[in-house]
Amino acid sequence: MKDPSVGPERVFISYETATGLDLATAIRHELDKLGIRGWVWAIDHPSGYVFAEIANRIMEADYICWLCTEGTPASNGQKWEIENAFGQNKAERSWVMTTARRYVPVVLSGYFAFDVSLSTADVAVGDWVARARAGFPTWPALSNEQASITPEASRVLEALPLSNTP
Repeated sequence: MKDPSVGPERVFISYETATGLDLATAIRHELDKLGIRGWVWAIDHPSGYVFAEIANRIMEADYICWLCTEGTPASNGQKWEIENAFGQNKAERSWVMTTARRYVPVVLSGYFAFDVSLSTADVAVGDWVARARAGFPTWPALSNEQASITPEASRVLEALPLSNTP
């Protein structure tokens, strides 16, 4: 895997279709505007075997965005994607975006979570990209004092006006 300080090039976006597709599409659009390839199943999949394709996209991704919405707690598809990503040792290259903290599964509760909506997707994605490019860890959710971060990451964090900083 490439050096994380270079920044992400490919992001797998995990979402529950009924409650998350519109927001996943907005996140993908915002990533694309920043030169990062976001992958959303409903938009980007060719025909073929679903599980093998998703496993390959997880494997190829530099990061994984776990979009947690109202349908996430009951989503077998997202549960499978989480298990697959953990099996591929992708846990440390992930982050959470959520419409409400109560939708974040326990297994993802240690990740830094960005609150997001259709109207704030641009800001949430921009904040995450700045953190990723600066080498700030997205897992586990640590304070500046607890995290081993680069001086550049510290400067980025101090400049970000985030209300959900842990």
